[in-house]
Amino acid sequence: MNLPLTPSALRPPAPLVLTGARPVTEPVLFLPPFMGDARAFHAQVSALSAHRPVTVASLAQGETIGEMAQSVLAAAPPRFAVVGAGLGGAIALEIARAAPGRASRLALIACDPVADSPAVSASREARLVLARTGRLREAMRAEITPDMLAPGPFAWPVLATVMDMATTLGPQVFVRQTRALQRRGDRTRVLRSLAVPTLVIGGEHDPRLRPERVEALDRATPHIQARVIDTAGCLPTLEAPDAVTDALADWLGWPLVLA
Repeated sequence: MNLPLTPSALRPPAPLVLTGARPVTEPVLFLPPFMGDARAFHAQVSALSAHRPVTVASLAQGETIGEMAQSVLAAAPPRFAVVGAGLGGAIALEIARAAPGRASRLALIACDPVADSPAVSASREARLVLARTGRLREAMRAEITPDMLAPGPFAWPVLATVMDMATTLGPQVFVRQTRALQRRGDRTRVLRSLAVPTLVIGGEHDPRLRPERVEALDRATPHIQARVIDTAGCLPTLEAPDAVTDALADWLGWPLVLA
């Protein structure tokens, strides 16, 4: 199903009420995409932080998805809602697997739960060489190309933001995060076994995670809802910030499921 394409004002999410318990306002933890930082969630953080505690984790440390997840958990609240984009989504799924009581709900944005195929893993090697030899900008231009985004005038500003985030993090982080993605396990079963409110967001123009695959997840378990955004590709939080913000506000209002 498609989200509205016109921006709309954020409605404060209704408190989550458990029978016999006081209202719950969960803190929200954002996990950035590959070579991303808080700027990847600027619009969402600005809107949601008016109503609840919001934190953006750093994924600059760790050699594997598991190590990154443990680093995030060490600094996270006891229980939280987690929003992961791309690489951050892979880490969110690892958190759900390794510490199922910690994440009260998940939002996965442009996140493929399937592990790299041998061909995809091998394709990353050329970009690793570029990053290691002082050509990080070339590596990023090969990593995220204009045809991975929705067509239109906003693609280039989005790519500029991506490049700024990547150059801030630097080549060593590029290498660590690439290796972590290459070595990550398949988390399809984890996704299908989730018993907490889970939102899956994909972009209509994302060539790596086709819309039909996103929509198929809607039928995987009663706790998952999938949404495809017409005006986005592989970076929905930057390409269609209002649509993503509205989807997250709605998700935070879903009834809470006790793990």
